[in-house]
Amino acid sequence: MDPNFNKLDPLQVDDNSDKKIQTEERSAKDQGQVSNLESFSDANYAYDELAQIQQEIFEDKLGQAKATVKKVSIALMAYALIMQLVAGFLIPFLDFGVTMIVASTLPLLAVSFIIRRPSYAEAISYEKKKMSLNDFLYYLGLMFFASIISSLIINFLSDSLGFEGIDVMESILEAISAPVILYVVIVGPMVEELLYRGKGLLSLEKYSKQAALLVMTLSFALMHGNVAQSLGVLGISLVINYVGLTYSFKSALILHILNNFHSMLAVYFIDNLAALNFIGMIVLALVIYSFTRLIRNKASGFRTFWQQSSEEKKIFNKMIFSWPIFILLLFYVGLIILTEISIMMV
Repeated sequence: MDPNFNKLDPLQVDDNSDKKIQTEERSAKDQGQVSNLESFSDANYAYDELAQIQQEIFEDKLGQAKATVKKVSIALMAYALIMQLVAGFLIPFLDFGVTMIVASTLPLLAVSFIIRRPSYAEAISYEKKKMSLNDFLYYLGLMFFASIISSLIINFLSDSLGFEGIDVMESILEAISAPVILYVVIVGPMVEELLYRGKGLLSLEKYSKQAALLVMTLSFALMHGNVAQSLGVLGISLVINYVGLTYSFKSALILHILNNFHSMLAVYFIDNLAALNFIGMIVLALVIYSFTRLIRNKASGFRTFWQQSSEEKKIFNKMIFSWPIFILLLFYVGLIILTEISIMMV
């Protein structure tokens, strides 16, 4: 036994123990801080790496959006040019209706080579959600309401500025025949839906549904080739494109067919006041129903549609303010100017 054992001061022993414990606690605390720093550094590195991956994904999506905008623009211009060439070649030999059926459908082959996906079959089967009867009547009324507003604008331009538009439906009915009716009511809407809603709208909406809606609304309106009809179709184009995006291809097609059928009926019964009044009452009832529902719901569906994240806004701006879109719209405006000059010279 240590002779000094009994001489040890108990207080000194306790003090030494406390110092040892404090040293160990300080060492453990230092190690914990180092561990926390390492964890924080790892988390920071992981966050930076995730941000870089997200940026790369965004840049890739943006590049694909630009390429798709270019393809869609080229396809729409190619379609218009081929259609004009085919129609110009066939019109001396065939009935107007047959000419338009061939001239409008043939260029779709060229478009399918430029824009491979979605295919026409995929476009026809596109359905985001089913449309109820109430919704269908609502959008049908909105389409007629847009048509009425457009007609008022055209009449204002005609009366105030001496602007003279083209009555396309009346011109078509002057050469009325079974092929003409088939083209105006069925073939024309089907072809235009495949081109603008099928190939154009569905190709662009993968990157920005808002940009797709705006570009296809303007393109579809301007492609009609004259100021009066382009203004008249602008609101209708907006409604049909919105329905094509939020509901289905088939819903948009049916609305388009009914719009053309209504236009033909209105011109065909131009001298039949009773028939015109009956058609007018149906249209007015639909317009009142749609306008009332639009005001009651405060256009909530449309406002929700236009909500965008910061990333979506960047893609939207890059798509809308791009050279291909500028050239496409300039191309359509050029066709309108040529048409109006031709009318003035006749």
